[in-house]
Amino acid sequence: MWRNYLTIAIRMLARYRVQSAINIGGLALGLAGCLLILTYVHYERSYDSWIPNAGRVFQVQTTVHPPGMADVHSQASPDEFYGMRSGSFPQIPCARSARIP
Repeated sequence: MWRNYLTIAIRMLARYRVQSAINIGGLALGLAGCLLILTYVHYERSYDSWIPNAGRVFQVQTTVHPPGMADVHSQASPDEFYGMRSGSFPQIPCARSARIP
């Protein structure tokens, strides 16, 4: 039975070459795109996995509201945050200072 299916498939591929090339090319492009997306998602999900307790790592973001302008979102924080984080947030352990002079 499988031999019959394979024989028919090969005959159809030989008879309709252009349509077969388009279908196989589309399948190859679809699989390549899927693999690229899966590789990207895997990279993004494993980015901070080397850090111990990576599930508890958060990012501090700053939003500045300049008058008369659109809001500015930044991943940088002002220096005042480093001084107040250990006293104001008891749930954040501060083993060492990340302040850069």
